[in-house]
Amino acid sequence: MKKIIEHAVRNISFSVDELKPWTPEDENLITAFTSLHDAEIKLKAEGSALLTLAGNLNKQTEKVRNKLMALKERIAALSKLADRFVMVDPNRQSWAEELNKQTEKVGKHIGAYHDMLTVAESAATACEEKNSPFIKEVEDIERWEKFDDIKNGYFNDYETKAIDIISFGNDEDMFRMLASCFTHQNKGIIDAANNAIDNYNRLLLETEMQYALWEEFLKRLSVIRMITESEAGEIFTSAN
Repeated sequence: MKKIIEHAVRNISFSVDELKPWTPEDENLITAFTSLHDAEIKLKAEGSALLTLAGNLNKQTEKVRNKLMALKERIAALSKLADRFVMVDPNRQSWAEELNKQTEKVGKHIGAYHDMLTVAESAATACEEKNSPFIKEVEDIERWEKFDDIKNGYFNDYETKAIDIISFGNDEDMFRMLASCFTHQNKGIIDAANNAIDNYNRLLLETEMQYALWEEFLKRLSVIRMITESEAGEIFTSAN
């Protein structure tokens, strides 16, 4: 007699001998086999959630990177404005005032950038926290080893059992091929998540580079302010 167990992954199908009683060993074998199908359902749901998180991380990363590119141009423009200060010009004081104004504006942009980066950081954390356990579950073979142990014990004395081992073996082979496809898909999701995380980490390196340039500029600005304040004092003294 053909026995069919409907499952969300696929229908499990095998033959049973109606003349033999359904034993606890038969039940254990089917329970273990069904649990492998259950695991695939769980992995599919978790993989779908991880893929969504990876997509969101990429979106947030690129949004922040675009802001960083604009910030990079602003910092470069400030540096060029600061370069003009070395020129001997009666308008150096007005240049310094303009430099201070533009520096304040860029400082506000950096604050807004940091807020955006914080949002991306949250997205990265969520993706990493989901990715690590997902990798372990995909690579975990313990459930298959447990099933193989039960199956091997069942086959050692199959003559007294109800399940036809040939038809069951054929169905198992079909499922293993399907599970292999699922594993391939899951590894693709893991790659997508890893790529999204790597992309975010590159953004952090790019951010550190720009922050370093900003710190160097602020050092230059500090010197410029000292000089302009000194010059302004000299002008005031001369006027008196």
